[in-house]
Amino acid sequence: MRKAQNVPVPVLPEAAKANTEEGLEAFAMYWFQTLSYAYETGDLTDVQRMSAPDCGLCTNLETVLTAAWADSKWIVGGRIETPVAEGKLEVGKSSQVKVQTIQQLIEVRRADGSLFQDPTNASNRAMLVVAAFGANGWTLIDFGLIS
Repeated sequence: MRKAQNVPVPVLPEAAKANTEEGLEAFAMYWFQTLSYAYETGDLTDVQRMSAPDCGLCTNLETVLTAAWADSKWIVGGRIETPVAEGKLEVGKSSQVKVQTIQQLIEVRRADGSLFQDPTNASNRAMLVVAAFGANGWTLIDFGLIS
């Protein structure tokens, strides 16, 4: 077992640049692609750039991912797919989009390849994303599990 290599960097779709319902949905799906990239590579740059500084769950994820990649550890799995996104655009205020996220099993490995902790099971969840459109495009304000 070894670290993922040649993981493609997600590219912001043109639709995600628009202040439209389609743009909101494309942005939310892209944000989860960048989170998937962070799981696979440890690079949180784009997730942080597109997330509001006071997004609590974002901050928690950043802490967990940073720890998982510290001290020569690395993650196997964790890839996220987003087959469905359904948004509701609210012009001039925060908008919401429901996103189905399917995430692979997550294993954190030590530098020697041994398992660091018990794996996190694969999941298939509905998430609610709150985002706002501003001068720099969309920003993820917060997100959470729909129960």
